[in-house]
Amino acid sequence: MSKADRLIATITRRIHAYEAGDRGAILAPEMMADAWELLQCSATAPGRYPPQVLLVLAWFRWHRAAQSPPDEREIDLQEAITLFALLPDDDPRAFPEPVRRFLHERRNPAPGDGAEWLDRAVRTADPAVLEQAISRLTAEVAESPQGPARAMPLANLGTALRLRFDRTGDALDLEAAVQAGRDAVRLIPHDHAGRPFALAMLGESLGLRFKHLGRRPDIDEAIEFARDAVAAAGAGRDRDMSMNVLAKQLRARSERDGLDADLDEALALLRTMAESVTADPHHQAVALSNLGGVLYSRYGLRGDRADLDEAIAVGRRTVEIIAKDEPQRARHLSNLANGLSRRFEAFGEPADIDEAIVLSREAVAATDPAQPDRATRLSDLAAMLSVRFDHRKSRADLDESIALSRAALHTGGLERPDRGRQLMHLSIALSKRYHFGDSRGGLDDAIRIGREAAQTLSLDGPQLSHLRANLGTSLISRFTATGNSADIDEAIAVARAAVDGTPAGHPSRATWMSSLARLWQHRFDRYGEAADLEAAVEAARAAVAGTAADAPWRPIYLSALAGVLSARFELAGDAGDLDDAERAARESIAGPRVNPKPQAGVLLGSAAVVLGIRFRHDGDPARLDEAIMLGRRAVRAGDPADAGRVEHLNNLGILLEQRWTALQRDTDRDEALDSWREAAGLGSARSDIRLVAALSRAHLTAAGSGPADAAGAYAEAVALLPLAAWRGMARGDREYALGSQRSLRAADAAACSTAAAHLGPAVELVDQARNIGWGQLLDIRTDLSACQHAAPELAARLDACRIALDEPAAAMTPVPDGATMGTAGLDGSG
Repeated sequence: MSKADRLIATITRRIHAYEAGDRGAILAPEMMADAWELLQCSATAPGRYPPQVLLVLAWFRWHRAAQSPPDEREIDLQEAITLFALLPDDDPRAFPEPVRRFLHERRNPAPGDGAEWLDRAVRTADPAVLEQAISRLTAEVAESPQGPARAMPLANLGTALRLRFDRTGDALDLEAAVQAGRDAVRLIPHDHAGRPFALAMLGESLGLRFKHLGRRPDIDEAIEFARDAVAAAGAGRDRDMSMNVLAKQLRARSERDGLDADLDEALALLRTMAESVTADPHHQAVALSNLGGVLYSRYGLRGDRADLDEAIAVGRRTVEIIAKDEPQRARHLSNLANGLSRRFEAFGEPADIDEAIVLSREAVAATDPAQPDRATRLSDLAAMLSVRFDHRKSRADLDESIALSRAALHTGGLERPDRGRQLMHLSIALSKRYHFGDSRGGLDDAIRIGREAAQTLSLDGPQLSHLRANLGTSLISRFTATGNSADIDEAIAVARAAVDGTPAGHPSRATWMSSLARLWQHRFDRYGEAADLEAAVEAARAAVAGTAADAPWRPIYLSALAGVLSARFELAGDAGDLDDAERAARESIAGPRVNPKPQAGVLLGSAAVVLGIRFRHDGDPARLDEAIMLGRRAVRAGDPADAGRVEHLNNLGILLEQRWTALQRDTDRDEALDSWREAAGLGSARSDIRLVAALSRAHLTAAGSGPADAAGAYAEAVALLPLAAWRGMARGDREYALGSQRSLRAADAAACSTAAAHLGPAVELVDQARNIGWGQLLDIRTDLSACQHAAPELAARLDACRIALDEPAAAMTPVPDGATMGTAGLDGSG
């Protein structure tokens, strides 16, 4: 029995148990897990599943809808209808009666020609109705004589094929749609009433091919055909439709190339449309919706909040005038929700994200299960919940985001053109859950899914660049957790691809440049290569220079610049770098902060580090006091589960220790010890920083209170050592990790235990540290054949050492009662 057969049998048994009266059987958590697993293992082709799989899953979701809480019931019900709709209707008993009637009415309209079927397919978004439209239009084209009479069937067929490509992602449909559109335009007379429609629909198909294949000539040609459609159309609906298509293609080109002129032209067209269709609520809503879309795009290019606020206001007007039963209402609700979410991300008003999620839920509930847009709306809702998690750190929001992202992927099928964006949302959410305390496996999944997303999208443009940048973020997270250098190298490669894929002048380019600067600095910290630091400074300066003074994310770019400049000062000693770093750091925290909850800690912590470096260079105590104040604010600004908290705590401890050294105030020492104790105890944080914090606490305890009091702190540091060089790391990375912990001497830990008259623990600490070190060295030791060729005497001595170390140890001489081991070096006396 195959895995799929076993899962079908398991789910079927639970369905029968439910139908026999066991209401809890259908809601068991493992039931949903089995359903997802069945989908994943049973696909016969992208997005295609055996009928028995569809049938058992459809009945599972149908029964589950009857028992689910209200906020989940609508999703279960619509998923059930979607699955039933994929089944052939030759056996009525396979369907619940309400579903059978619903699907029958939708699939069996009154007879009509291909154009009527196409109109019904547009209104219902039913795949079966669209197939009927394509079949009839194909027959009409074949039956029409060569010449003008064939033009309109060709134009309608191209439109229907484009709609099917939107649903399935089949590239052959898109190519056929473009060809049918070209043939229609070639055949239709210049004075034919349908010519504007044929020109506009060809423009739509070319624009869609540009979106998915990234061919620049396609978008230029789409705009040319759309302009011809506007010129050929008289006043009325044809002209409005043609102007809308032209504005849409201009917007697409501006988003690809960052061209203000295209957006301004699109905006002028749509303002004219919005004013000319006030008597028709449906067409006015379409015009307003498109106007809002262009305003969102212009905000993305210029960062002017007035555009964003106007777009949201236009979205509210659209929702107000659209009828409750209008099929497109869900789209308008979704657009408004996305705008509010975008404003929250930029300016941090909590009411915006709450309203966005409410509207997004309403959009999902209002979307027909058979519509291709359903997967997109589930994915959008998932993204908004993920954004709200950043602000409130509610695990429920994050878990629901991940569940909805997975549902969107399964709803849309593997062939969906926007699958890459849905994968990206899931990857980001999984990465966030890792930072919130999930297992390393979650981060590995985030990277795997992010790689799949990057390969799924074929368009080289800002969307793919955004995807690559997020993949780089996940990779650097894993690098900081494990130390594997392959991750930092891949992170830099994908970040550079993100920069290269974004046109000069596009506002997103500055974001990717700043991220790349941070990655180069990470690699400099790892390898110490000055070239990496120079590249980081260049990228960080470019990010700041390419951003307007009032742009929302400029403080983040300034903070990154301050970090790389201060690092270069410490490397080369150029006081100008330190001056520039301090100016950038102060500017980053001077104005009103963007979305302060998640970002304030980063800005404040970076500024504290820069001022701490200034103190070490100039000795100005006022700089140190200010640095400590900022460090405390950085710790307070973050959530206890934030990944950056361990760094803020460790840096605050360093600053407080410096002031204790200068002034010998016990309060500073105690606060430093508390900061390092908390940092070392953060189990989900970076192990290398935890170990540094534990060591710093042990050293300061020994210096301030004597070695006896430091014994416990040293023991905790020794216990963290295996995490800093775990065996999952590459050999070179483990060598680096072991070599970077020279400040941890087992003798120090043992001497402190001895001073506390704890002889047994002293011996155990020495033995533990020795076992850790030699266990690692045995794993990474090198064959001596190359050394024997280059330096035979040295090779012989090393071989003798290895033989001696491999021999069984001689029995240890007991330590006499009352004897002590030396503590030289801890109190400065020996």
